Amino acid sequence: MKTLILSFLLFNLSLSASPFIEPAKKAFAATVLILADGKKQSGFLASPDGAVITLYHPLKDAENITIEKDRIFYSATFLSGNTETDIAILQIPGHNFPYLEVASSRDILPGQWALIAGFPTRRLSVRRALISSLDREFLIVDTPFNKGELGGPLLNLEGDVIGINCSNKENLGLSIPLD
Repeated sequence: MKTLILSFLLFNLSLSASPFIEPAKKAFAATVLILADGKKQSGFLASPDGAVITLYHPLKDAENITIEKDRIFYSATFLSGNTETDIAILQIPGHNFPYLEVASSRDILPGQWALIAGFPTRRLSVRRALISSLDREFLIVDTPFNKGELGGPLLNLEGDVIGINCSNKENLGLSIPLD
């Protein structure tokens, strides 16, 4: 009986000590769903005044862009986008939004854990990924992104954004570094 109780306590302690809980909370607070001309993608709030960062190419010809945050729908303004970097900046009205900090990806090493945040369905999800490789253009993770996760953040274990989830190749996910 003592062994069972000790096992239960150690199991619960390991759950509360998970390195993924705090960054997941940050991701849940600041990741948004973007709806544009019948298509969906993810993005994240990058400032308290409603700046949203996401992928550019799915939005470049969009006429109507709506952002859903906490079941509230906002009409978004397209501020800028770049085909070279494939990054877009949108704006929604409001203040005091929770937001994610952007961190350098230069210190990231293969074998480090990261979190993928996005909307594979109409519900936000966060899951872990392992940084598999680095190259000049992409951070490469060991799992492909679901379609609705594209445009969403790839976070380090501090909860800071290190990349934007952009595409898949041979069962790997490719994320654009933001530095």
